[in-house]
Amino acid sequence: MQEFLDDSKGESIAKFFEHVKEANKDSKAIVAVIDNFASHKSSIVRETIEKLDIYLVFLPPYSPDLNPIEFIWKSIKRVLSLQFVADLESMKRLISDQWNMLSCSISYAKGWIRKFLVRTNYNILNY
Repeated sequence: MQEFLDDSKGESIAKFFEHVKEANKDSKAIVAVIDNFASHKSSIVRETIEKLDIYLVFLPPYSPDLNPIEFIWKSIKRVLSLQFVADLESMKRLISDQWNMLSCSISYAKGWIRKFLVRTNYNILNY
């Protein structure tokens, strides 16, 4: 499990992609769909993903409705709104637990793929 990043600077993002590569070293390809946050496009991130052979797909600017992660965050925020969170560590644990559970659900990916990729002739999955 990936821990929370201390910040969203390029160095931290690059290190995150190193963890992604290590966790998926037997994969034929790694494709990450990310937004246009400045640190995602920094030189250290570009150099790191090139070295690691990771492919980035940048979403159009100002398009949270196209970002698959937003569907998961929406569900996490719903769970958080119903909980009393005593401290920061409890909140991190709750978010991590929900993230791990929800991100493993293929229904999020299938829904996003059906809604956005299939319509644009990127029919990459057979259902």
